Amino acid sequence: MANEYIYPDINDQITLSLINKTELIAGSWEQDELSILAWIKEKLSHLDPDKAVLLDGGCGDGRLLPHFHSFFKKIYAIDPDSNRLSKAAETSRKLGIEEKVVFINAALEECEFELQFDVIISSHIIQHVQRHLVDKILSGCFKHLKPGGYLFLMTSYSTKSADYYVKDYFAENNFVEEEISPELFDSMVSNSEGILPVHFFSRQSLVELFQNNFLVITYMQIFHNTKNNPNGRDIFVAAEKPI
Repeated sequence: MANEYIYPDINDQITLSLINKTELIAGSWEQDELSILAWIKEKLSHLDPDKAVLLDGGCGDGRLLPHFHSFFKKIYAIDPDSNRLSKAAETSRKLGIEEKVVFINAALEECEFELQFDVIISSHIIQHVQRHLVDKILSGCFKHLKPGGYLFLMTSYSTKSADYYVKDYFAENNFVEEEISPELFDSMVSNSEGILPVHFFSRQSLVELFQNNFLVITYMQIFHNTKNNPNGRDIFVAAEKPI
């Protein structure tokens, strides 16, 4: 990559601070996440693990590999941050699955594949990319899914009637979340200042995004209720590519 991308939240320190400061009950953030993963696993249990292929679009440090590797013959793991991707590769070695995982240092919207996937997972990715790239990512997911294939997507959720944008950062060692303009969000997506920009999607904008890319939503669940977002900070969307 000409200008190598570095994920602004180094070692997830901003996210961990957010969780510690705002979760309603200690451990509830993780339990919510595990509940979503259990729902996905139930769907994956219907696949043939000797044939199925997964695209983990934005794999980060490989945190989902322990949960899903047994359901697939082959996994393609993509991330634009080479440091996080190397951690994912180390995770695969510890799991003894390095033979089945292909690691690609690239952004999801840049990737082209000759094959199609049974499942694409995009976990907490689209809220950190520039606005004009979100539709391109969903279009690519449609293109690279097999007919009848699943897309499982998690992102930040707006309880307002419209999308909004924030920057998360530390000020004097305290976690701060500040609302910003869409234009400022786009300009801050790649920065070296330790600022994590986040796009919160309204339900309506997500529905339109999936409809515009011919993906049929089969399930939606709001999760991660916090002190700052008592009606949910994140949303899980499951969709299928029509046969």
